[in-house]
Amino acid sequence: MATANVGLWKNKNIMYLFASQIFSALGDGICLLAILTLFGLEKDASPMEMAYVTLSLGLPFVLFGPMTGVLADKFERKKLMIISDLCRCVIMLAVVVSVNQIWILYVLFFLKGTFESLFTPAKNGKLKEYVRTEQMEQAVSITTVIDYGSKIVGPAAGGILVAYLGVNTAFYTNAVTFLLSALCLLGLGKRSVSGEEGSNTDERKESFMALFRGGLRFIRNNPTLLYGLLAFSIAMFVLTLTDSQLVVLIRELPKVPSSLFGMVMGAVGLGTLVAAALLSQIKLRNAVPYMAIGCLGVGLSFFLITLFTQRALGGVWSWYLPLGLLGGSFAALVFVPYQTMAQKMTPESLTSRVFGVIGSFSTLATIIGPLLGGVFIQAYGIFTVFYIASALLAVTSVVLIGVSRLAPKGERDLTMSQAQEVGDKL
Repeated sequence: MATANVGLWKNKNIMYLFASQIFSALGDGICLLAILTLFGLEKDASPMEMAYVTLSLGLPFVLFGPMTGVLADKFERKKLMIISDLCRCVIMLAVVVSVNQIWILYVLFFLKGTFESLFTPAKNGKLKEYVRTEQMEQAVSITTVIDYGSKIVGPAAGGILVAYLGVNTAFYTNAVTFLLSALCLLGLGKRSVSGEEGSNTDERKESFMALFRGGLRFIRNNPTLLYGLLAFSIAMFVLTLTDSQLVVLIRELPKVPSSLFGMVMGAVGLGTLVAAALLSQIKLRNAVPYMAIGCLGVGLSFFLITLFTQRALGGVWSWYLPLGLLGGSFAALVFVPYQTMAQKMTPESLTSRVFGVIGSFSTLATIIGPLLGGVFIQAYGIFTVFYIASALLAVTSVVLIGVSRLAPKGERDLTMSQAQEVGDKL
């Protein structure tokens, strides 16, 4: 407990945990670019084959997220994270060997996603062991910056590797980053924040299904967490639907610059990074207003982008990039406050399984979004779908505020001690 009162940047355990996340997330960004290049260009994959790639990578989170969360609460999280990294390292090496067997690649991507679904809730639970409650905003913001920064830097680095050294080099690099992540985790020491070690030991004796039901009941019995999860999932659904079809919207512009799509996506990522960094300096007393503003802001950004594109407004660089930057900034207001709230409100013994459920719902939304996007656009047209997506986010914002106002104050402002009491009853 000696480091209980040190600053976040002086906490060695947190630095090792962040370093592990950086290597893992950066490698995944490189790997994603390599996968898209392999299937989209070298194998000239059909749209259905590309959809199978998305499903094989994301479906494990939907199927196993709640269950792997239970494992991370039942067993030692550090060991599970190291096992996850080492297994993913081996899988990436196997991808290189199996690069000409598409069905084997689908299986390997599914296994990669499965072990990743174990790593993520364990990492969120481990964060609780090292970060004090008053530092949680900063910690969650930093993890968000790492995640979204890697989505910009990783594909860029992957593009260079693929262009000059070939697609297999990118897969080898991802294997190395997983190995480096595991080495960083070896540096993790004992918890630096007092917590529930005794209760954790007792819970590890409980059956798997009892722990699983306990995590679900905790979310169900906490209205703020439950309604926030629904809003978070809706936002993820709309964002992934529009992200995957944004290039189709841009194509509606006359004489569209070929580099516009990449620049807009970069602007979105940059906006998210900047907003997440700013949120790390703010004490979030109630996440719901931030989430409501975020949903409304993203909806407004999408509406203006759609309207200006439909009207073929001139000077596309002068409004597409700022609106992309604005949309990414508002998106951070949805992601960061909700995850901070979930970390604060969830007792440590329930953290991994609660985040497993959150990851399962949000990943399901990110899978359904792109799949339904193509179907809806074919049926109703690109502009109609984007207008409906914008309206859905605006409605979500209003509902969030309404639910927050209608819920009893004691339920809205559940304190850490109250959350612990709920956890103990489960």
